[in-house]
Amino acid sequence: MYVRSIHAHSDGGAVVLYEKDAFGNSTLHAAYIDASSSKVWDISLTMDASNQEFLDSVVMGDGIYIVFSDSRSGDLDIYGQLISFSGSRLSDSNGDVLCVLSTDQSSASIDILDSLDAFLVCWEDGRNGASDNKDIFCRQGAIDDSGALVYYDEVALSLALGNQQNPYVKS
Repeated sequence: MYVRSIHAHSDGGAVVLYEKDAFGNSTLHAAYIDASSSKVWDISLTMDASNQEFLDSVVMGDGIYIVFSDSRSGDLDIYGQLISFSGSRLSDSNGDVLCVLSTDQSSASIDILDSLDAFLVCWEDGRNGASDNKDIFCRQGAIDDSGALVYYDEVALSLALGNQQNPYVKS
């Protein structure tokens, strides 16, 4: 087990994000530890048992949004999952697709935009040359007025020749 991130909650507890390695596959989990150090809930981020890797996370109004890579399609792809503070998956049970292509996407970074209901995710993308021409793409998401997660079209941040790598999102 590898702890990847800890987010404090206003009630004195914390959400702990961790990877669990089983038989060479890593799966992602979130657990809530209350102010008296008791585990209240523990949930896997997806129902899928494919190899997953934590990339980044942020606190939103309804919970913690986690960005992760997943190799269920054979290549590394970028997914997101919103976990409520009560321990429920608010995204698709296997995570929301942020980018799935026939080449690797990796090294994602996320931050909240001007409110706790919108975020920006950027990642390294090999669609234009997996080893020698990586680019940076970004996608915005938000919680709409009905409480549903919505995603907007991805945007190419940099398509210059050569590698553009390791995006860092900071608002």
